[in-house]
Amino acid sequence: MVNLNDFKQIQKHRIKGTHESIRLKLDNIDEEQIRTELFVKTDNEYAKGLLEKVEGQMLLVKTDPQKFRDTLYAFLERTGKEIVRQSKVPEFLDFTYFLYTELNSDGTHDKNVISAYMDLMMQLNTHLYKEKWVFGVCSGSMILTMEEVFPKLDYPMIELQNIYGRRFTNLDSKQTGEEKIISISKRYGYEVSSLQELVDMMLAEQKIHRQVSLMAPFINETTLDINGDKYFKSTDPAKIPNFKYDKYIDEDISNNRTHTLPFDGVRALCKNLGSIAEIILKERVYFNRLHLLFNIDMGNMGSFNGFIDIERDISFTMFCDSTNFKDVHNAVIRIIKEVYWRYICDASEDVNITLVKDVGNCCGELPYMQLINKDKQISRESSGKLDKSKYVVAESVIAPFIRRLRDGQKASEEAVKRALDYGYILKDGETFVRQHTKKVYKR
Repeated sequence: MVNLNDFKQIQKHRIKGTHESIRLKLDNIDEEQIRTELFVKTDNEYAKGLLEKVEGQMLLVKTDPQKFRDTLYAFLERTGKEIVRQSKVPEFLDFTYFLYTELNSDGTHDKNVISAYMDLMMQLNTHLYKEKWVFGVCSGSMILTMEEVFPKLDYPMIELQNIYGRRFTNLDSKQTGEEKIISISKRYGYEVSSLQELVDMMLAEQKIHRQVSLMAPFINETTLDINGDKYFKSTDPAKIPNFKYDKYIDEDISNNRTHTLPFDGVRALCKNLGSIAEIILKERVYFNRLHLLFNIDMGNMGSFNGFIDIERDISFTMFCDSTNFKDVHNAVIRIIKEVYWRYICDASEDVNITLVKDVGNCCGELPYMQLINKDKQISRESSGKLDKSKYVVAESVIAPFIRRLRDGQKASEEAVKRALDYGYILKDGETFVRQHTKKVYKR
């Protein structure tokens, strides 16, 4: 029996789930492989110390499973309090990001090991402050915390387990059990009709918690809009159009940029882009590397965010580690890169952009977006002017796209025919720009 008035007992109960999750993920991996997978190199002394503690705890899964289970709560409590007492919360957030990106940097690490690592980091985040998540750090080392997305969501589950014991898993099949689920959940503020609905909400919260944990190093007073104010809470991802991958976009982003984003970022108002209503993009330098931060707003469904490490081409969204929704993550990253490329590589000076490149499921109408904050800044030049003597001239291939015309202008017959060849009927005020090459300046 778990005493719901004793938070320590509740935490210990929650850790059982973490223990089981880590155990299952490492079940088919032998001790030697875990030691190899856990080898991460760093020159940061604080990271070295924390890494040693985490590695030691993870290895217990194989060397002494009983000790791992018995000591996990004490490890998390002790380490969490030590981080807060020593004012090392920002360093802990950096460490979480460092682990994730290092383990994903070369594609050689086992995904189950990475996921097990992140399970431990997420649980440690909850042991920093009671019933709070850390989601960012403002100037002056002010720690930003938030309530759990679904406060006390596991309390109905614990209460039901206290009542029914082993019969708990069969509750949905019995009318009295179903009524009990509904009435107990309602007491904690949750309107559900089945046990599965509670489970789905827990899975959604896990995705959000991982997102919050990995995005926290980027969130401060200048990036609160990247965090968003209403999280995407469904386990079923929204409809996201799938774009064909274009290698030259990655090459242009890495080598041929002519602009940077404004410090306050760029907004893209979207139409016919599945469930996506708006995208926010911001650039920040972190670990001496340029990162693209983004928030995807889906209206009443909420929003989710992520990042792309431009130099390493490592990306993150709440869907990226999910076997079932990996395609959703890939589709999102392609859309973000497309919008970013349109802006920083000066593919079009127009505020209004229609994407026409192999869209698979956009409901018959082509995706269209309007960029806000269009004042471009010259990349890497403090003077605001591009010093061409520092660059070599190269050519970049610009994909075909729909361009908005100024008032009173009309598309030529040739443009109308080209658009039809791509299966699109131009509307008033639109023209079609063919694929072409453009001179760019490259370091």
